[in-house]
Amino acid sequence: MEPLFSLQNLTYRYDGGATIFQQFSFSIFSGETVLLTGPNGVGKTTLLHIISGLLDKGELHYQAFYKGNPIQLPDMRAHLSYVTSETVMFSKLTGYENIECFRLLWKLDQQYVRKANELCSLLGMEEMLPLPVDQYSLGTKQKLHIAIALARPVELYLMDEPFNSLDRLSRDRLAEWIQGDRQHAYLIASHVHQERFPGSRIISLTRPNNEDKIEK
Repeated sequence: MEPLFSLQNLTYRYDGGATIFQQFSFSIFSGETVLLTGPNGVGKTTLLHIISGLLDKGELHYQAFYKGNPIQLPDMRAHLSYVTSETVMFSKLTGYENIECFRLLWKLDQQYVRKANELCSLLGMEEMLPLPVDQYSLGTKQKLHIAIALARPVELYLMDEPFNSLDRLSRDRLAEWIQGDRQHAYLIASHVHQERFPGSRIISLTRPNNEDKIEK
């Protein structure tokens, strides 16, 4: 089976600094959930930034393939959605208005709004949608942030520590949603909560002077 996305021979160094990845290779298949683990500072967030084409500093070398075709990583932005560790929203607008803003930004139809609302309901924060986001708790902002990103109709979702600010019930519901989705691929960076994804492939990053460990 051909991978949905493949990153080969990745080498990345900070400007004038340390090597973060050296000849690192990674693939993910459609319908697969992969957990990216490792200690803080090992490069989990950096890898997600690289894949999403957001990293514009340092020395970067790679070969990338999407559905078997060569691709430049900035062009992957059209094929993925990224739940960053920092929430990105318009704080003075309501939850509903934020969903509508992202719908217009991504040029999507009302199906996007319906899916975002469904995810908000799943995460138990739908009653907050009429209120401005600056009135939300950190956990509620994270729930809206997740709903906005996961409602986008793409094939690959990147998630950076998505469970950190969520309550236990929301963590369980989000994990169940992801596990039940066999049409899309998820790459989740998290140093905890592996038990919520039994059977998923784990990629454990190590320091560049050691080999990157891949566990299945």
